[in-house]
Order: sequence, then C-alpha cells, then structure tokens
Amino acid sequence: MEALNKIKRIFLPGKWEKDALLIAYKALHDILFVELLFFALAMFAEGVIPGIIISHIGFSKIVIAIALTMVVMSYLGNLPKIKELALTGEKKQTRKMVIAFVFFAALIMFNSQFKMNLILNLSLIAISLLIGYFIFQVLMEDEKSS
Repeated sequence: MEALNKIKRIFLPGKWEKDALLIAYKALHDILFVELLFFALAMFAEGVIPGIIISHIGFSKIVIAIALTMVVMSYLGNLPKIKELALTGEKKQTRKMVIAFVFFAALIMFNSQFKMNLILNLSLIAISLLIGYFIFQVLMEDEKSS
C-alpha cells in the first residue's frame, strides 16, 4: 500500500490526485467514442469488401473492447465523486451527431438490403428508424420524469 501511495505522489502531484478519477472517466469516454467510430468504419469496410476486417481483427475483439470500456465507465460513473460532478455538469445533445448517426444507420441498412426491391427497402428503413425514434422517446421520457 505504501508503494501505491508513493507512485500516486510521483505521477499525480497536488491537484491531479484529486481529479484523477474524473480525468480517467473522461478519457474512457473518448476511448469509447474512438472504439465505436472504429467499429462503425469496420462494419462499413466489411460491407464494401467482405472479409477485410474479419480476417485480421475480428468483430468479437472489437465488441469485447467496447464492452470492457463500458464496464469500467459504469464502475467509475457510479463512484460518489463522479456522480457529484455529473450533477453539476450540463447535459448537451448535439443534433449534428444524431443526424450523422441516423444517416449512417440508414446507409448501412440500405447496403445490407441492397438486392431487395427499392420500395420495400426504403419502407423497411423508414419503419426501423421510426421504431428507433419511439424507443428513444420512451427512454428520454423515463429520464426526464426521474
């Protein structure tokens, strides 16, 4: 235990020691964003050239990395200090990010159903996006009421 305290004093002097958990939590957010972006690009690349990602990395390794990051973020997010700081911070939702995600999701769905009839394909995409919108509304309604 003494060795751990010495290491903390060396690498986390002064104010850094207090904010180490917050820095780790925010870094995990950034890592999760990069992992999800890489996963989306890997899915796109796999759709364009089948076998290019699976033969080298495999989706299971990417999914496991994302899951581990989310577990650690969940653990850190439930710590009292992080919860206290989360209550004081602002929650913001960027519309550009949501629009880009919806466009990308529609593009991937359209690509996966490429050989189907165009009208059927577009109607399935519209229904899927509508269901996703309603699920989002239900989840946000539950969050607003609590």
